[in-house]
Amino acid sequence: MGSTFTITNVGSYAGRFATPVINYPEVGILAAGRVREGMVVGKGGWFRVGKLLPLSLACDHRVVDGATGALCLARVVELLQEPEQLLGPARA
Repeated sequence: MGSTFTITNVGSYAGRFATPVINYPEVGILAAGRVREGMVVGKGGWFRVGKLLPLSLACDHRVVDGATGALCLARVVELLQEPEQLLGPARA
């Protein structure tokens, strides 16, 4: 109640994909599906078996522009692919 952004996990209930619905006063909701193995393209263009996580983002376009929402989701994907970025710069 009273949130502005929600993250939901439909994968825990065997859900693969979701269409998240925004509840007022939220401005966005991110749904994560069930992780599965599949073919991914690694750095250098090599194909390999890796983990795939379906994500769905819904935004209230009265508050968040669709392009901004897409950039946000792209950043979330980037951070999930390389979580060490969350640690910040290395310290000596």
